Amino acid sequence: MDDFASKTLKIICRNRWTTAGTFLSVFAGIVLYLLLTPRLYSAKVRLILDQRPATSISPLGRDIAQTPGDNNKGLATQEELVRSKSVLKKAIVLFNQSNEDSLQKQITLGEVKKEVKTEVIPGTQIIEINFRHTDPSVTSSLLNLIASSVIQENAETIRSEARATRQFLENQIPRRQQELVKIESSISQFKQQYNIVSLEETDNKRLTQSIAEAEKIAQEISAKLRQVQARGLALSKVIGKSSDKESYLSAKAGQNPELISLRDQLADLESQLKIKRENLTDDHPEIQKLLAEKEAAQSLYQQKLAGLLPGDTTDLNNSPEVANEKVAQDLSEKLVLSVVERNELREKLANTRAYISRLDARRKKYPVLEKTLASLLRKKEGATESVNLLRQKLDEARIAEAQLVSNLRIIEEATKPTLPSYPNVPSFLLLGVIAAVALSLGVTLVAEGMDSSLKDLENIEELTGIPLLGVIPKQQNSQLSPTLPFVELYNNLALLESVRALSKNIEYRNTNESKVVIITSAISGEGKSFVAANLAILSAMISKKTLLIDADMRRPSIHKAFQLSLNPGLQDILRGVLKDEFFSAIRSTSIKNLSVMTSGKFSYDNIFSYETQTSKELFSELEQHYDVIVIDTPPVMACSDALVLSQGTRQTVMVARLNVTPKQVLNRSIDILNSNNVNVVGLAVNGVTSSADKYYQDLQKDYALAA
Repeated sequence: MDDFASKTLKIICRNRWTTAGTFLSVFAGIVLYLLLTPRLYSAKVRLILDQRPATSISPLGRDIAQTPGDNNKGLATQEELVRSKSVLKKAIVLFNQSNEDSLQKQITLGEVKKEVKTEVIPGTQIIEINFRHTDPSVTSSLLNLIASSVIQENAETIRSEARATRQFLENQIPRRQQELVKIESSISQFKQQYNIVSLEETDNKRLTQSIAEAEKIAQEISAKLRQVQARGLALSKVIGKSSDKESYLSAKAGQNPELISLRDQLADLESQLKIKRENLTDDHPEIQKLLAEKEAAQSLYQQKLAGLLPGDTTDLNNSPEVANEKVAQDLSEKLVLSVVERNELREKLANTRAYISRLDARRKKYPVLEKTLASLLRKKEGATESVNLLRQKLDEARIAEAQLVSNLRIIEEATKPTLPSYPNVPSFLLLGVIAAVALSLGVTLVAEGMDSSLKDLENIEELTGIPLLGVIPKQQNSQLSPTLPFVELYNNLALLESVRALSKNIEYRNTNESKVVIITSAISGEGKSFVAANLAILSAMISKKTLLIDADMRRPSIHKAFQLSLNPGLQDILRGVLKDEFFSAIRSTSIKNLSVMTSGKFSYDNIFSYETQTSKELFSELEQHYDVIVIDTPPVMACSDALVLSQGTRQTVMVARLNVTPKQVLNRSIDILNSNNVNVVGLAVNGVTSSADKYYQDLQKDYALAA
């Protein structure tokens, strides 16, 4: 974070005029806007949306005025009502009419609609209406009129809904009454057809209970009938004997309890056989069982009878005893009574079973009757309730139509504002400062991004891929001039130390013990001649026999710095003009141990002179006479002279200048040299300021005073 802030601060410092100009422009625009913008006064009024307005005495009126199920939709509808043209026009007309006699300018719909804003207070049923105007009295008065118009419009809407409801009900009630009459007629016809007075008479539970009771009575009659039949059978057998003695014996036998029980048992078995034989054959196990029981009972009866009546008892009709007349008469009377009782029981049983059949038939038919009648009764009940409800709602609709009820009411009226709400000067100034800072910073960063030149020394080795040998501080006059040599360099401590550091770094990297140092750059204007001259001067100052050669034939500058003539020079030697007298092109300077060879006269015929054998022989000869040879060559991107002169073991130093050398061009130049196996020992950066490199700032502060 600190690193980012430091980088940003450096960028701003480098582009301080751009940053300052952008900031002042934006801030001045904000101030001008505040001066020219008219002041607006704002007011607000609050309305609440009631679910059911208590002012309505009619339930239907409250239902019509009730907010729909989704309260948010209801609030949104009321918001649209506030901004509707009908409401705003009504309020504007009332306001203009009340201010006809004053000098107040007439309000138009356009300016009102533009400044009216609505907002729903979250979590409530409250709508807030805001309005702004240049006149504070207009703001509050018109806003209250808008609120009143909204309430009136809302009430009119509710009244119109009540009117539509009344008309609908007046049309529906006669139809529903006709439907009710038809249903009542259908119920009457149904009851007459099936002889039903009410639904209770055909109650299924009652019918089921009656059938169960009748079946129980039938079972009792059936049991009693079997007993009577058995008793009559016994009497008929006694009475049917041929002699009185047999009748008497039979009567006597008939009075024995055991025999009576056996006879009853036989009668019961006989009755069961009759019933079973109605559905089963004689081979069926149950029939066979009953027959066996009957035979056993008959056998037992014969044994009992034999024990009671002496003599032959093989047949009941051959009794050894004959009943007297009284016993016979009694038995005959009993037989007659038994026959009468049996006939009565049979008739009663038949009537009971017929009654059960009728009840059962009616019960089976009951669900259809019940369903039909219940359906008719439900229709009647629904139609009756519908007619009654419609009549009630009709009365309520008439009352609601006669009322002027709204589900909106004012809970906070608008008051006359005292201070303008727009523009908010402190806020605008603060935002203006923030916007100016942001925009100026953005413009500065964009300008920095568009400028591809070197800006500082950070990550320069990573960028170029070669070591940084030294940095040359920015001079007030970085051009070579006659005032440059020894005295100025000696008195400029920062420059002296930087050139000294550069020289030492070059010397430490001279692993091949080469005497030649090639000074070049990517483009012109980077100060390579300045660096080359200072390196040569420093080398001479430390008692090394030094030769400075100006190899930039197109734009030579070394001769100007040392106030020498351009001719004769290097090009004259290479063209063969001087031949063996090449030492005449080497001139001594006022600096001890420093000699200079100027460029000489330029000719297009001599463009390839550095590639000739003469050039190689010349530089080989010079290396034998000098300890250090510094060659100032043209830029790499301008021509191939630097590439040709840098061949072999010669040390090549690239010179770049802050805010001048494009990064891409510098990297391209280094790539060209590396691809041709040039011994590029490092980079010297020229034009470094204290803001670009904090170490030189400390150097100026600390060591300048010591000097």
